[in-house]
Amino acid sequence: MVVARSRAAAVDALAAIEVDYEPLPVVLDMEVALAEGADLVHADKATNRCYDWVFDSAQAGTGGSVDDALAGAEVVIKRRYRQQRLIPAFMEPRSVVVDPTGDQYTIWSSTQVPHILRLLISMATGTPEHKVRVVAPDVGGGFGGKLQVTPEEFIGFVAARRLGKPVKYTESRSDSLMSAHHGRDVIQVPSSLAARRDGTVLGLRVQLYANMGAYLGLVGPGVPLLGAFMYPAIYKFPAYRLTCTGVFTNTTLTDAYRGAGRPEATYAIERVMDELAVEVGLDPVELRRRKLDQRRGVPVHHGGRVDLRLR
Repeated sequence: MVVARSRAAAVDALAAIEVDYEPLPVVLDMEVALAEGADLVHADKATNRCYDWVFDSAQAGTGGSVDDALAGAEVVIKRRYRQQRLIPAFMEPRSVVVDPTGDQYTIWSSTQVPHILRLLISMATGTPEHKVRVVAPDVGGGFGGKLQVTPEEFIGFVAARRLGKPVKYTESRSDSLMSAHHGRDVIQVPSSLAARRDGTVLGLRVQLYANMGAYLGLVGPGVPLLGAFMYPAIYKFPAYRLTCTGVFTNTTLTDAYRGAGRPEATYAIERVMDELAVEVGLDPVELRRRKLDQRRGVPVHHGGRVDLRLR
């Protein structure tokens, strides 16, 4: 870290620092990271598996067995879907100013979570929380991209405390792309849908791999779980099972961005329903109309839709 009286001086000083790096093995792909014998992101861990979270409708008492549904289905659709990693690009990059000269430490930060920032600054530095004031002015855009509590906020606080003078940090766009959290980066492998030839769905099973990056974000592990109950979406599945596996890789951490877990789930279910329509020879709109009627309790003939209305 370099602290200087101007940004130009800080940039020049940073360029004068030479660092010798020792290259270490890296693992970037989730499926490779989970393979036996894979290089470990954290040497003190036995695996790159961060967590497993399971929802099973049979165990929860809200539906039947997915295994039974798949075994008895006339049609089974298995697909592998991937939502690529993306980088939030808010209108203005993040900036933080820390002033230690008053009765409190005052922090101005372009953050979406000022109260969480205050709490974590207090916990990490041992400063009483009532001595930390956080001001979130015009944020400059966020959409989840400024939901994080960032290292620069802690570093700015420590530098201001050490110097006894206000300290400011403003990132460049390239700083943001490299060090701010990313979004998405999940794989559904495979998504399995059980159905009858008339398009009636019987069960859905999803195995979801979610890339956590090298470290956990503020709500990163929970983001893919927000889509857990959106995989069935508007469709009435008698049986449903989702297994979400968080995976450590040597990549930038992931966290919330624009919908946070829900767009990935919506994409997967609508895509697999289109695949089902092709398999059973129905127009995708007609297939969805039948699903809507099933949810509303309207009888459906195999030869077409019964045009009934519910009061």
